[in-house]
Amino acid sequence: MSDNVISYPIAGVGGRTLAAAVATVAAVGLPQLFHLAGAAAGAGPAFAQTWLPMFLPVMVVGLLAGPGVGAIVGLASPLLAYVLTGMPAGVMLGVVLAEAVVCGVVAGVVSARRVGVVVGTLAVVVAAPVAALVVRMVLGVTGGGVGAALGTWWTQTLTGVPGLVVQVVGVAIVLTLLARRRTH
Repeated sequence: MSDNVISYPIAGVGGRTLAAAVATVAAVGLPQLFHLAGAAAGAGPAFAQTWLPMFLPVMVVGLLAGPGVGAIVGLASPLLAYVLTGMPAGVMLGVVLAEAVVCGVVAGVVSARRVGVVVGTLAVVVAAPVAALVVRMVLGVTGGGVGAALGTWWTQTLTGVPGLVVQVVGVAIVLTLLARRRTH
C-alpha cells in the first residue's frame, strides 16, 4: 500500500455504502427514540436536544469510513429526518445540516490524519457547534444579530453538554481503537 493511501477500517464501495446506510438509519431513528423517551418522561424535545443523538452515528461513520462518507451521512440524515418526521423544523434544518456535515467531515479528517485522541476528539466535538454558530449568524436564524445568535448558540450548547460528553467519550474510544488497530 502506498503512503498516500489512507486506510479506514471500513473499506470498499460495498462496505462504505452499508456503513452509510446503517449510520443514516441510526442518525434518523435515534432522535425519534429520544423524542419518544422525552415525551414519556415529560421532558419533551429538550431530551433529544440534551443528548444530541443524531451526531454520534455521523461521527462514528466519518471516523471509520472517511470524510466523504461522513459528509454524505451528515447531509442525508437531517434531510431524511425532515422528510419523514418534519424535524428538524424550519430554519433549524440548515443549522443541523451544517453541524452534521461538519461532524462527519472532521471526524474523517481526524481519523485520516491520525492525530492524537485528545486533539482529534476536541476537533470533532468543537467543529460542529462552531459550524452551527456560523450558519445561525449567516441565516439570521435567531434574529437580533450576532448577539442573539451567540446567546442562542450558547444556551443550546449548554443544553447539549451531556450529549457532548457522550460524543467526547465515544470519539475517544473509537480513535483509541483505531490507533491500536494501526499499530498491530
